[in-house]
Amino acid sequence: MSVPQIPESAIHRTNQALVDNTQKIVAGTITAEQAGERAGKEVGALGQPAVFNGFRISAEGGRVAAAIEDPRTGTSDVWVHEPRRGISTRLHSDPVDEGSPVWSSDGSKVLYRSDRQGPPDIYEIAVGVPGSERRLLEQPGVQQPEDISSDGRLLVYCNNIAATVPDIWILPLVGDPKPVPWLQTRFAKTSPRFSPDGRWIAAIGRPVSASSPQNIGSSNRAL
Repeated sequence: MSVPQIPESAIHRTNQALVDNTQKIVAGTITAEQAGERAGKEVGALGQPAVFNGFRISAEGGRVAAAIEDPRTGTSDVWVHEPRRGISTRLHSDPVDEGSPVWSSDGSKVLYRSDRQGPPDIYEIAVGVPGSERRLLEQPGVQQPEDISSDGRLLVYCNNIAATVPDIWILPLVGDPKPVPWLQTRFAKTSPRFSPDGRWIAAIGRPVSASSPQNIGSSNRAL
């Protein structure tokens, strides 16, 4: 299946290196993204030139989940790429906007945000099982998945309920699935990530004033 393409003239050539797990993704703002080893050896391309609105590498390092914009609708769909095999799979296709993909710890599922039933909630889909998507979390406002602990027990996500600044919440994926707030401050908070042992979460905080866009640092808290 081919990735939605954009005109060559619209491709932005400025690249930056992003390292995750055992591979490196060299991603342009709007360009075909290249997957390579840490030594710099290219192992494959992530489809054709397209607008990539975020991506994550699976724990085993062989697959990339990416949100790719469809230029016909202006919305994104979630794809799974296997650079070494040259395979790209669209998990499903519909007119709603889906993005912010996150892998489950065992690599069997992808979690993502979707506005399928109003303001974005968090959904999950089993990779390779068409029609298996289901809503995992429904709350007022906008929810966006960010990371799953290595033991697969917790999901950390950004939650913007009051349309002010997003806070960081945690959703248990086993036992009682009751979401709880983890970090609520007057600052906008982004990109929460679990430590490898699952005991800590690191996040970036930024001031809410448009006149002061500089990064104010990170927050690390134990669970």
